[in-house]
Amino acid sequence: MLVAMQRRTFLKATAELATAVCVAPAPALTLGATYDEMDPEDMIKMAKLMQNATSAICPNGSHLSLWDDQDIYFQHMLGFLRSV
Repeated sequence: MLVAMQRRTFLKATAELATAVCVAPAPALTLGATYDEMDPEDMIKMAKLMQNATSAICPNGSHLSLWDDQDIYFQHMLGFLRSV
């Protein structure tokens, strides 16, 4: 029950944040991972709420995909930076 309540609270906060930034014209990248605390599907949804955002998921990463899925992480990060 507590986990479900925490998830609803988190999703509400995420939606409020996305609503606030969805009007920002700056490009954005939501970068998540399969084994992260945040559900990768939520990262994708957040990017869809923003007008100029893309999303990438590191398939073998966790909360520290910078370390445990480096190749994919930097592929996405550098690709995004080069595109802006």
